Amino acid sequence: MSHQPPIFRHIARQRQIFLGEPFEFAACSVQLGAGEHELQPGDFGGAASSVIELSPDGIVRAMRFRYTPRASFEGMVRGYKDMLGAPASEQPDRVEWSDARTSFALWLDASRREAVLHSRLADRGADR
Repeated sequence: MSHQPPIFRHIARQRQIFLGEPFEFAACSVQLGAGEHELQPGDFGGAASSVIELSPDGIVRAMRFRYTPRASFEGMVRGYKDMLGAPASEQPDRVEWSDARTSFALWLDASRREAVLHSRLADRGADR
């Protein structure tokens, strides 16, 4: 079995946002509901929307992204395979990677008139 690199656990903004650490961007985000904050659009990796999911005590448990219509599912899958190695699960419209601490899923939602590309980075410890 080949060595898989660990899955990244943060995104870079003005500062970095890490899974499993306190969320410090509440003042520059929009609260969508209990435990969900949306960051300014377009600030991360071509994402049209970035939503941070928090635990009740304000710890980052997951990050969800919705990408612009021009984002390529196949291109992003290739890029993440290069970065993260072989996925744990691969279907035609959903690819998932996981390690002991983190899960990352990339999927194409074709249920709408125009297909939408999404991803979710999650702290696996938050689900236990």
